[in-house]
Amino acid sequence: MICQLPIEIIEIIINNLTNYQDLINIKLSSLVLSQVISRFTIAKRTLAKNFKKFTKRRFCVNVCCYDETEDIFTNVHNYYYRRYVHSWQPALNVAKVLINNKTYKINSHYCCECFKKNVLVGNNEKVSHNYHIPNQVNVTFL
Repeated sequence: MICQLPIEIIEIIINNLTNYQDLINIKLSSLVLSQVISRFTIAKRTLAKNFKKFTKRRFCVNVCCYDETEDIFTNVHNYYYRRYVHSWQPALNVAKVLINNKTYKINSHYCCECFKKNVLVGNNEKVSHNYHIPNQVNVTFL
């Protein structure tokens, strides 16, 4: 019955379905719909559903966070503070980052320094870090 509808109406129905399981069931129901609904559409809806399920973490998920961030937090962020005791850094969770003077909202389980090192910068040497505000991601790619 649904296969007799024009393709434009079928595409409108498919675009309004947000649940990926409904898309899979419609795809399996007929050969015509199987050709209209791509794997990419199903994967995109699945990914969108999983992005909504972001769970906050208390600390950074990087196993080596303590060792990798000790120098930066001791010598840069807390340079004149002698009583600073380094610890495992808190996760960013939902934060605003500044990249090339543009603000982006991100969800991340990394702390600010691990996020810069493992996600943004990597091995790229043409990067300028701004350390004026502690616990903020502020990077400029040259």
